Amino acid sequence: MTLKIQTEQDDQRQLLMTIEVPEDRVEKQMRVTARKLAKEVSIPGFRRGKVPYQVLVKRVGHEALRTEAVEDMLQSVFTEALDEVAPDIYAPANFDDMQMEPLVLKFTIPLTPETTLGNYRELRKEIEPVEITEEAIAEALERIQARHQQLEDAVRPVEQGDMVTLSGKGELLPADDADEPEAAENAEETEETEEEADHDHDHDHSEDNVIFNTENVDLVMDAKQVFWGRILLIKSLAFRRVKKNRSTSPFPTILKRKNWLAAKPPSP
Repeated sequence: MTLKIQTEQDDQRQLLMTIEVPEDRVEKQMRVTARKLAKEVSIPGFRRGKVPYQVLVKRVGHEALRTEAVEDMLQSVFTEALDEVAPDIYAPANFDDMQMEPLVLKFTIPLTPETTLGNYRELRKEIEPVEITEEAIAEALERIQARHQQLEDAVRPVEQGDMVTLSGKGELLPADDADEPEAAENAEETEETEEEADHDHDHDHSEDNVIFNTENVDLVMDAKQVFWGRILLIKSLAFRRVKKNRSTSPFPTILKRKNWLAAKPPSP
C-alpha cells in the first residue's frame, strides 16, 4: 500500500506533487468509513452500528461512500507524502485536483526561495567623521537639565528662566486698526470700562480671527526661545494680508489683547 509520488519543480520555486493511492488502501478506508456511518444511519431490520457493509453500500451508494472515505484519508495521505519527499516548505500547500478512480491527488507546495549573494563584501561606504562642537555639548547638557529639573512654586514677580502657566485668548483686528498700535492700546484700556456698551461690537469679529484660545499653557521665560504661537501668528497675518490686500506691510494687522495675555507681531 505504498504511495506512488511524482514531483516536479516549476520556475517559481513551487513543487508540483502528484500522489497515486493504491486501490486496496482506498477499499480499506471505505470499510472504516462505513463502520462510522453505520452508527449514524438508521436502516430497518438492523441495529445501529450492526449494518453489514454491502447493505450500507447499497443504501448510501458506492460513489458517496468512496467520496466520504477519500475525505477521511486525505490529510493522512498528504502528511505521509510530505514525510517521504521532505520538501523545503515555505508556505501552506494548495490542493489543486483529484481523480477518484484510481485515486490521484495533486498538490502545489511553495518552496523556500533560493538567493544567490553577490560579492557583497566588496561594498564599502565611506563614513564621515563626526565632529562634536562645544556648542552641541552645551545644548545637550541644557536639554538634560531641562528634563530633570524640579519646579517649585515661587511668590514673587516672574524672572528670567521661570516656568509660568498662562491662559488667554488672542484675536486679529482689522488692518485699519494697525496704523496706530499705541492708540489702539490706549483705547483698549478705555474699552475695559465700557465693556458692556461694546459687547455687541465684540461679537462682530469672526471666529476665524482667533489666533489662540487656550487654558493653562506652560511657557519658559527665556528670551532665546520662540513664543509657542509665533509661527502660527506670522502665517495668519500673512494669509490675512493676501486675502484682503489692504496693505503692503508684511504685518498689516495687530493682535487684540484679551485679559492680561497679549502678543504683538514683530516690526516689519
